[in-house]
Amino acid sequence: MTRNAAIRPLGRMVQVGEETVHVVVEGTGPTVLIESGLGGSCLEWARVAEDLAADFTVVRYDRPGFAWSPPGKPHSPLVAAQRIAALLHTLHLATPWILVGHSMGGLTVRLVAALHPTEVAGLVLVDPSHEAMLEDAAALRSSRRFARAVRLMVATAPLGTARLLGRGYGKTVAAQARQPLDDEALALMETATRLTLCTVHGLRAVAAELVGLPTALAEVAAVSAEHPLPDIPLTVITASAPARTAAEASARETIDNLHRKQAAAVPHGRQVYAERSGHLVPFDQPELIAQCVRETARPPK
Repeated sequence: MTRNAAIRPLGRMVQVGEETVHVVVEGTGPTVLIESGLGGSCLEWARVAEDLAADFTVVRYDRPGFAWSPPGKPHSPLVAAQRIAALLHTLHLATPWILVGHSMGGLTVRLVAALHPTEVAGLVLVDPSHEAMLEDAAALRSSRRFARAVRLMVATAPLGTARLLGRGYGKTVAAQARQPLDDEALALMETATRLTLCTVHGLRAVAAELVGLPTALAEVAAVSAEHPLPDIPLTVITASAPARTAAEASARETIDNLHRKQAAAVPHGRQVYAERSGHLVPFDQPELIAQCVRETARPPK
């Protein structure tokens, strides 16, 4: 038994087409599916799911290669969107669904709604990525630098450095939190680091998403042009804690503008600011995400 095999899965393994994914289903009521951001897993959504499970059937899962899910198909928003729809059909969960997506996961759930318009009741996008975000030169340079660093990590990981490199990466991720992390949150991050970032297959999965980011954004733009969003409630949550650096301030200004335009482009769109959050809104303000889901389920008349 490997060290990570001793960490028992939170949920169960479900066969979705040719892939096997780890899925956690909690609560009863209308279906809420949660999609994590780049490199994320079901673990970061524990508090959001706990809050919502009293009123909803909450589904959180791990994309192939992350946490408890074994490696699977090449990573892309369209593949992930098709997987989500297939998963919810496999689980026989009632429609219409409310979809929640963080960061890159926001792109994915948008595609699910666009391709399955009669099965989606609303979208909550949590500090989502946007297909135009790398049009900013500084953002593109930063993305390329990060991708090069992760490629180097993947190249050396089979030599036995995965645990050391993964812990360094995990600390970088945790540093994005703006609110103090209590023991429970720290334990969740530690488990996520051990299962994904400290494994060769997990680092490869992260690298695949990072390196493929420009292609993924182009794919979302192309699919969205052909399949616009249905007329459903859309909430865009924007992280808005004060920036720590000039580069972060510039990037936040760019994404804030994109979020504003995204919310304004649909009849039932709105932008909500997470004033105490950096990008890790599921850790900084999980209660705000849960509130937005409830408001999406009961839109104003």
